[in-house]
Amino acid sequence: MFAAVSIGIEKWPGYQIHSHNYRVPEPFCGQIVVLIGFGPSAFDISRDIARVAKEVHIATRAPEVKVSKLDNHDNLWLHKMIESVYEDGKVTFQDGSAVYADTIFYCTGYKYHYPFLETNGIVTINDNRVGPLYKHIFPPRLAPWISFIGIPMKHYEYKNWLLAQIGLPPLEEWRIKLMEEAIKFVIPKEDGYRNQWDDDYWNAVVESKEVKSLENKHAVAFEGAVEVP
Repeated sequence: MFAAVSIGIEKWPGYQIHSHNYRVPEPFCGQIVVLIGFGPSAFDISRDIARVAKEVHIATRAPEVKVSKLDNHDNLWLHKMIESVYEDGKVTFQDGSAVYADTIFYCTGYKYHYPFLETNGIVTINDNRVGPLYKHIFPPRLAPWISFIGIPMKHYEYKNWLLAQIGLPPLEEWRIKLMEEAIKFVIPKEDGYRNQWDDDYWNAVVESKEVKSLENKHAVAFEGAVEVP
């Protein structure tokens, strides 16, 4: 589990934990915390811990990373990967920076493992892929008695299928595009990704005849409404 840091880790005195074991931020109050990885787990945990920690430092293998404080956070930094750690608690990064940390978080991903589940080969795990699963949820030979939730990264097809089962329309195309744009910008732009949506496009939508027509209808309906005491 701790293979992400090899130089000096056996003598580093701080606390080490995998993201799988994280529950609440309070135990890290006032600490200097280093997280390895920049996937969904690191993104969520770093923001959660930053509310109580003294400093949070994220180490990533992403190329062209420079030491920088992340937008909208006073105590959250991004670094290149850890270079080495030392007996005095020092953690150095490949970008030349260093901190004295209390905790190292390993947000290095998961391997699917279901030791409690015996399916006689009906559901298997190959190359960290669970299958066969219809809609990434249901094993055909075992449905509807068992399902796997949260395995795929994208759920649009399943959500649309589920909405259809209860008689609701599918997700609008613009909602799907909005979510995809947010996901695309969330890592390279950190917390600034919300500003990357096409403002000109949405300004044009707001000023369009269709939207203006809806606004006028709502205004007329509001003016004609009777207040109920």
